[in-house]
Amino acid sequence: EMRQHYRSVPESMWITLLNLSGESPLCRYQLGGRIISTLIALFATALFAIPLGVMAGAFEQDFGIDEDEEEELEELLLDDTVASSTLPHR
Repeated sequence: EMRQHYRSVPESMWITLLNLSGESPLCRYQLGGRIISTLIALFATALFAIPLGVMAGAFEQDFGIDEDEEEELEELLLDDTVASSTLPHR
């Protein structure tokens, strides 16, 4: 039954778009309906994905660890492991 929806690349792309956007009815869509549904799905994805990407970038910039801090943490970790390995064991 599902094989009929994957006969060609455009048909496969359409079914994949339906699955990714959360739509599940597998009825026959006319060309106009497919175009409108595709535009709505792309617009909705852009509406949420672009602001979330901007917010994630700002969050990483404000609260993330920069390269200098990362190098300092690595040096501290290496120094601690070397220092603890040279301590005599009791």
